[in-house]
Amino acid sequence: VEVLASLPLPCVSDRHVTARDVVFEGEPLSSSAAISVPPHAHLTYPVAVQQGNIMAASFHPELTQDIRWHHYFVHIT
Repeated sequence: VEVLASLPLPCVSDRHVTARDVVFEGEPLSSSAAISVPPHAHLTYPVAVQQGNIMAASFHPELTQDIRWHHYFVHIT
């Protein structure tokens, strides 16, 4: 699994987190890292991942004005 983007702060916090705060803040779309997550792990950090031609996000990139996710999707298809 390749991590495409992540947010360096938890989604659940004392402050109001907007969708605009969630997409690719502080990290370029092209970053990658190998991850190993135990089954049933509870992660509070939003992340976008890709494995082969499968992409997934734990947030809604379509709810922001940041279109890098969509550009990347079009580029790989």
